[in-house]
Amino acid sequence: MQATLEHGELDLNVFEGIACINILDAMKMLERALASFIENCLLGIEVNEQRCKQLANSLIPAIVELKEKFGYSTVSRWLKEKSREELIKLLQCGGNDDDKNI
Repeated sequence: MQATLEHGELDLNVFEGIACINILDAMKMLERALASFIENCLLGIEVNEQRCKQLANSLIPAIVELKEKFGYSTVSRWLKEKSREELIKLLQCGGNDDDKNI
């Protein structure tokens, strides 16, 4: 009996119950928040196909792709210096180091 007491095997952790209650409360709160989000934000949303097509065909997707290849500062500088056609050509070239001089 003394050995088990010394090793802490008979100790009762009173905080385990509180931790469990807090986890269950957090899960319930998340459940309510999700239900509220769906009801107040998602229900009734309709797709604006014309606006989606307009954004898909804009320069924004090309700029994002260039940013992934060359970095934000380089692409930001190019946006100030180059025309739309030059940026699209740069993207179509595949983004080699030689293309930075386009």
